[in-house]
Amino acid sequence: TLNDPEREQDAGDLWVHPLPGIEPGCVLLSNPKGHTAQQKYFKSSVLVLIEHGNAGSIGFINNRPTPYTVGEVAPSLEMFGSCPL
Repeated sequence: TLNDPEREQDAGDLWVHPLPGIEPGCVLLSNPKGHTAQQKYFKSSVLVLIEHGNAGSIGFINNRPTPYTVGEVAPSLEMFGSCPL
């Protein structure tokens, strides 16, 4: 398990492991009790972070359809530009 001290040294070998901070490529699970009424779209969501920096973060909610394409939210991902989110 992840909480096993003997596995801590091998955490890099796991596909799920603790990180010191969020970074592009992270899959984030929403906290079911951590959202205000204005943030209800995050309730029970699974987010994939595609950009993160001082100016903010960009990601998409993986378990909800949207009217957008990858190219509209992340122009740098040209290969996936026409793929729906």
